[in-house]
Amino acid sequence: MDDEEIIVAAIQMRVGRSFEENLEEVERMVGVAAEKGATIMALPEYFYLPQVNNQPLEEAASETFDQTFKLLKELSREENILIEACLIENDSGLLFNTAFLFKDGEIIGHQRKVHVTAKEVKLGVSKWGEFAMVELDRLKLGVLVCADVLYPEACRVLGLLGCDIVFNPVVSFFNDVDVTKDARDCLFVSRAIDNDYFLIKPSGIGKTPWGRKIVGRSLIASPWGIIARYENENVPQVLTAALDLNLLRQLRCENYSLTDRVKNAYKPLFV
Repeated sequence: MDDEEIIVAAIQMRVGRSFEENLEEVERMVGVAAEKGATIMALPEYFYLPQVNNQPLEEAASETFDQTFKLLKELSREENILIEACLIENDSGLLFNTAFLFKDGEIIGHQRKVHVTAKEVKLGVSKWGEFAMVELDRLKLGVLVCADVLYPEACRVLGLLGCDIVFNPVVSFFNDVDVTKDARDCLFVSRAIDNDYFLIKPSGIGKTPWGRKIVGRSLIASPWGIIARYENENVPQVLTAALDLNLLRQLRCENYSLTDRVKNAYKPLFV
């Protein structure tokens, strides 16, 4: 892996159709990203599940997990790439929304969603209790699953762990009135600036497994701004960007907010 510049992709794919169509879309879009030179790519949250309706999530996940897992392993090996993808994982009877990192046909790490939504709680998804960093060669990777990015302290943890790239697979709901939509990009730039990492946010278009309309607002952010952004929130698209790791590490050396924190001042965060 080139340590100076890496081409990454945020895959804004159509989701919410049949299971077979969802997987076909994954194959197609991963192929497009690979053709564009991306060696690291991220898929949106809930990208593979069909319309679940009233079917228990545990049952829907059980029916779709193995085939999806196998496909992602195969694609990562065939294309010689790293793929981030969230799957509903059953671990000893507990469901987790887990982002797996597939590299060359193997699992090199995973991160379970910490801040699960109220909807997910009703569906039986469990909360996780920590954030982790995965090291690949000299590259450090982390994941904030969807709503995790809304918590500045969660984002800071990955900065303190030294992450170079953070994946943020999301579901972006469509709302008739959305007064913060145009301002929301600044949140991702702020996270990248504060913590000196690149942030890759893939978002699907279509419907959630429970029928709610979603839109693609995918982007790739850096400490110096948005370096790739969706063109149309209702159209599939593969966003790619070349990440300058040398510049990133130079900035990190200059960012004293990562090293000079007055830790005692943060006691209220533990209440």
